[in-house]
Amino acid sequence: MSEGSNTNQRVLLTGANGYIGSYIRQDPRSRNFKFLSRYKGAADQWRFLDKLSPSVDYSEHVKDIDVIIHLASSAHSYQHSLEALRAVNVDACIKLAKDAEKAGVKRFIYLSSSNVYGHAELIEDETRVAPQTPESELRVECEELLKQLASETQMEVVIVRSPLVYSFDAPGNIGVLLSFIRKFKVTPFGFAKNPRSFISVLNLVDFIFVCCNHEKAGNRAFVISDREPLSFNLLAKHLSKYGRMNMMQLPIPLPLLKLLGAITGKRNLIRQITSNSVINTTAAKRELDWAPPYSAEDALKELYKVEK
Repeated sequence: MSEGSNTNQRVLLTGANGYIGSYIRQDPRSRNFKFLSRYKGAADQWRFLDKLSPSVDYSEHVKDIDVIIHLASSAHSYQHSLEALRAVNVDACIKLAKDAEKAGVKRFIYLSSSNVYGHAELIEDETRVAPQTPESELRVECEELLKQLASETQMEVVIVRSPLVYSFDAPGNIGVLLSFIRKFKVTPFGFAKNPRSFISVLNLVDFIFVCCNHEKAGNRAFVISDREPLSFNLLAKHLSKYGRMNMMQLPIPLPLLKLLGAITGKRNLIRQITSNSVINTTAAKRELDWAPPYSAEDALKELYKVEK
């Protein structure tokens, strides 16, 4: 595990009650952090914010802060229009960053996604972004605006592009997979052995802490992952084994899975399951001397102990 943030740094975490934010809060390295959330916590550590909006004045929330870790965002759903998503995921983020810069914040860490590379089967340091969904296009838009702000001011921006994050309480597609395993004791991924890069929430959190204070992290974009690629088939096996859940993998041919995805409107999900997407980058190791501290199996062993 990497060292924590500098004890003299004043760090503000947005999205503190979210999935990844909750793991950062529980980490001893965050003991001196401030947490920004719509839910009130202990008065000495929490700063209350009713909503994320480009119309909010964040100056009071970001004063006396050196580093901001920005995790707060709105997940896509059919209840949100694209413009509503842009207002929260782009406009509010940029307003927060501008208010932070005016308040003297030195570094702004933005959690992005490896989805900005689109359908790239191999992601390397020189791979260009090629977003294929409205959500990933908004990610790229926000990244570019943050880079522009950094180029015009003294505030550094760090962009962290993460692949699908897993743990036993993960939301999204990993959460769907876990629900299948727990409810039906089965998954349809018997033939889904194509290599894909994932990252355990423990490895992601560790890298975020590194980005808080490493002098070479400023004004860089990093795409990170676990040590070795897995597959949905192997990830399901690991989740079942280390989560003490019985499971059988049905050997459904991949063309049939793709057909089912088209029929059910889950084409993008099935593409994610059945296509290759391997992250093979060296920037984090070369520039920050960072390597994932946990293998997939070790991470799940640790996460199971925490869950229990």
